[in-house]
Order: sequence, then structure tokens, then C-alpha cells
Amino acid sequence: MPPEPPEFLDPVDIPLEILGAIGGVASQWALLEHYIDRTIWVLAGLDWEKGACLTAQLAHIGRRLDAVISLVRLLDIKDDKKNKLAAALNSFAEATNQLAKKATG
Repeated sequence: MPPEPPEFLDPVDIPLEILGAIGGVASQWALLEHYIDRTIWVLAGLDWEKGACLTAQLAHIGRRLDAVISLVRLLDIKDDKKNKLAAALNSFAEATNQLAKKATG
């Protein structure tokens, strides 16, 4: 006999403080993704319409961070700034990957 599917929480049973915190995290994450998108647009020299068409195709934040790193390496930016940015973005990407693994079990 197959196992019973997990019981899902009714949103009514979740305390409002928890729902508010989840909403806050989701909102801040969306803002972060938008800032990353805008960074790609600026580095690539694109207006917001063309840039949005491009970044909409990059479904995962990791691919967007890869695009930022590639554009920074392509442009004539001082090596120390490139290295600091690349290290920060790599660290952030690794942290988000670890969070995703923990969330999915």
C-alpha cells in the first residue's frame, strides 16, 4: 500500500506573525532579484525593456549572478573590484544553494 500523502497546513492554522514573516522574506527576495536584474541591464548597456526581456529568460538567481560576474569580467573594471565582487557573488550564490538544499530536504 502506498504511503499516505503528507497533511498540508490550512493557512488559517498558521499564525499571522509567521505569515507576515514569510511575506516579508518573499518581498525582500523579489526586490533583491530586481536589483540583480537592473545590475545586468546597466552592465550590458540595455534599456529596461530590452533588459527585462533578457533577464526574464534567466529563471534561476544563480544564472543571473553568473551573468553579472561574466559582465564584470568582460568590462574594464579594476581587478581588485572585480575580485571583491566576484567573491561576494560566489559566496552569496553558495549560501542560496545551501538554503535551497535545506528547504528541499
